[in-house]
Amino acid sequence: MASGFDYIRFVEPTREVWMTEPDDERIEIFTVGSDARKAPDHAAYLATPGGPESLVVDRTRGRAYTHQWNGATYSIDIHTRTIVETWPNGCSGSRGIALDEARGFLFVGCREGRAVTLDVTAGGQKRGQAATGTGVDIIDYDAQRHHLYFPAGGSATLTILQVALDGSLTVLGTRPSVEHGHCGAVLPGGPVLVCDPDNGQLLVEEDPFP
Repeated sequence: MASGFDYIRFVEPTREVWMTEPDDERIEIFTVGSDARKAPDHAAYLATPGGPESLVVDRTRGRAYTHQWNGATYSIDIHTRTIVETWPNGCSGSRGIALDEARGFLFVGCREGRAVTLDVTAGGQKRGQAATGTGVDIIDYDAQRHHLYFPAGGSATLTILQVALDGSLTVLGTRPSVEHGHCGAVLPGGPVLVCDPDNGQLLVEEDPFP
């Protein structure tokens, strides 16, 4: 790596590894061959002014999405490695990212305490938003249940949201969590894992909503 990194994603259509380097406002790209014994080769840098924060790959549309730290989201063509669109997301602090690839909804986590849906098939138009706890960072989405999970380290809460067919968002419930528990992941159809960094553990939370 040329500098400190944050998110790492495998871009399957191009057999590349993309790694965000926010200190240098860029994504570093490596090519991966079919021989697992051969080290990846540095291929390019992709400048992402004001970012990059978070990263998710949309194989269906040949895009990757990442945020500026404040107020906007980039849509990147994975084949040309260029930013093709910049969409306002309404966040004072853009943080978490998740994707409903089948329906073309990109979910944005705002650090100040808000969830936003952007429609990647319609130029990033906003389809929904809802209030969450504060201190949001790493969010996740369950495509089986169409539920979003927003752990919030500032308010020490976990908010569960329903995503409607039109992308609008409804808060199903908010439960107490842990201070600094700003990151989470869901097992499809199963529990939610929330990080508890102060105690060096993961919390297993059940989703009680249909």
